[in-house]
Amino acid sequence: MATAGRSIPIAIRWEVIERDDCTCQYCGKKGTFVYRYSKPAVVENPNNIDIREVDFYNGSDVIAFEMDHVVPVSKGGKMSSDNLVLACRYCNRSKGDRDSDG
Repeated sequence: MATAGRSIPIAIRWEVIERDDCTCQYCGKKGTFVYRYSKPAVVENPNNIDIREVDFYNGSDVIAFEMDHVVPVSKGGKMSSDNLVLACRYCNRSKGDRDSDG
């Protein structure tokens, strides 16, 4: 997940979303591509709402996938597509500040 002051550039977001095919790289959950806050994004839509028909949705309607740093920034990881994967919120938050291999 990106933190304040370290937002992921749109070109890198696009590259990761396309490479990972809107799919969580940890559990395989497939998301839906959307523009969220004028940025390309992937979301989980558990209530199956038509997200094209609503101007606003909250975190319980639609859950955003996150960009996960394979090697956390706090441990020297870079802000590059080679160090980012698409992850559902559950997998990314479960991983925390650990490297993806442990």
